[in-house]
Amino acid sequence: MNPFDLVIVTNSAGELSAYVKPTVEEIHKSIPQARVILVLTPCQYATGREIEEAKSYPGIFDVVIPQEYTRWMLKGNPPQGITFRETGLVLYMGGDLLHAVIIAKKLKFPAVAYTQKNVQWAGQFKAFFVPDEGVKKQLMAKGVPEAKLKVVGDLMVDSVPASVGGEAAAKNWKLDLSKPVISMMPGSRPFQTDYMLPFFLETARMVQKVIPDVQILMILSPYITEEEIKKSLKGSGIIYSQGETKFIQAKNGGRAQIVNNLRLEALSVSNLVLTVPGTNTAQTAVLGVPMIVVFPLDRPEGIPLEGIADWFCRIPFFGMLIKRTIVNVKSLTTRFFALPNIKQNREIVPEFHGRVSTKEVASKAIHCLRDEEWRKEVSRELKEAMGGGGAASRITDEIIRTMESK
Repeated sequence: MNPFDLVIVTNSAGELSAYVKPTVEEIHKSIPQARVILVLTPCQYATGREIEEAKSYPGIFDVVIPQEYTRWMLKGNPPQGITFRETGLVLYMGGDLLHAVIIAKKLKFPAVAYTQKNVQWAGQFKAFFVPDEGVKKQLMAKGVPEAKLKVVGDLMVDSVPASVGGEAAAKNWKLDLSKPVISMMPGSRPFQTDYMLPFFLETARMVQKVIPDVQILMILSPYITEEEIKKSLKGSGIIYSQGETKFIQAKNGGRAQIVNNLRLEALSVSNLVLTVPGTNTAQTAVLGVPMIVVFPLDRPEGIPLEGIADWFCRIPFFGMLIKRTIVNVKSLTTRFFALPNIKQNREIVPEFHGRVSTKEVASKAIHCLRDEEWRKEVSRELKEAMGGGGAASRITDEIIRTMESK
């Protein structure tokens, strides 16, 4: 196979870590003649640190940042410093499918897509790679020809290494694994951490009051800076303590040890995880760790929406009314937010969304910690829901077949 460009189109943090990273690792190993160029498209969910993260992945030749992409689309000139090869393929892995369609037309490359649900512009794609038969049936019902749908497995499984090594990390954190451990994940964007850090810390206080020997880890996203965390805590009465071990502690007693990296290691030694929705719910499920998913919707002003709705919601005064309506409807009509629950269309792990209190989350966490049999059964069900690995390898095989058939 001759050298070619693989242009991966994606948008935000979750897609980078769960989709792009394992795929690029496999392509780098199996198709060294492929030059991987990552295009980050504009996204209201982006944290701003995706560029730094993407450039750290071995196997990525270059990264087109959102501003360069926008100039490319508006002015027609390719990003400075990149001369695309005559032969290539566009691989969609997140965001609006239209971006991949536009790029494919500009470069005169065929396009394929990995998708969990999006299916617009189906006629412009040679193939859709999907995680399971359930998604395949959903997309067929939306009019996508069966011949275009390839079941490859869930890339989120591939994003979690077979061996995590949590016990070694636990020693560094001075955890006693004979005692219960709860990990809390307050999100990767300031609009989440501003609300969820104090919320989870108060929840921790309530749990610690009933189960005094519980150990709390507050896992901070690599996509949010320490300065943003300190800003989130300003005026909250929460102390951010720095030293050999970092802690955050509320004046009323809630205390959690901060984990800045080794996120998967922390999850793997946890008895229970409290988290906001997102890719993290899938990766926690792959590890088989029981979780409670918390998504308060009583402050909709901070929640970004998908597509054109987000722009309408920026209209002064009326925009906020529109957003509150959309968020309320979404809360009432969406059954599940946790990815393993969505995949199985049933509640494997408990969810709280809408108007949520720390008291009810803490009460549920205490109950879950005390019910070892429930945790064992949920662990088994979570692993079963996510399925086996190998999606990145299957996608790579499909890319090879596509390029060899040209």
